[in-house]
Amino acid sequence: MSRVLLITGATGIAEATAIAASAQGDAVFVVSRTEETCRDLCRLLRNADYCVCDLREEREVDAAFDACLRKIPRCGCRVSTSPASADANSETVPCTSARGRLGCHV
Repeated sequence: MSRVLLITGATGIAEATAIAASAQGDAVFVVSRTEETCRDLCRLLRNADYCVCDLREEREVDAAFDACLRKIPRCGCRVSTSPASADANSETVPCTSARGRLGCHV
């Protein structure tokens, strides 16, 4: 089964990650402040959607998370406790548990 990635950002490293993930069959949900960059990136991807969101605003983060769950309901979440080494310091948790942890990565 393919993974579902919620990626914050639509340019640079985030864009490269989204393209690579999509190329290997993963679904991608992009969250970024600029609709144009979100839309342009999603046009390049096979199974993708987006939500415009300012990650500094908690309500917008909640809305983006809800939008991801509505559009890709089988989404499970991988939560990193250390952005520098996500693979070594991450765990898979139910999405409802992950929501409360997003604040530490904003």
